[in-house]
Amino acid sequence: MYYIPTFDYEREGYRVLGRLDDDPEIATVGYKGRVVFWFPEIGIKVDEQTLQRFLRNLFDLFNLMP
Repeated sequence: MYYIPTFDYEREGYRVLGRLDDDPEIATVGYKGRVVFWFPEIGIKVDEQTLQRFLRNLFDLFNLMP
């Protein structure tokens, strides 16, 4: 069982990049400043290549080294 906080992400300053198809109230990925949230196991299947691409994009977005 997962607990996923739901609130007005935009009002709190978060930029939402993805939401659940079945419940658009629940954000699955987003960020605020240098804080990133991602719930990878909820509503999507992620293969290794997609995961690596996502992480590389995050590193680029925040100018981080893996």
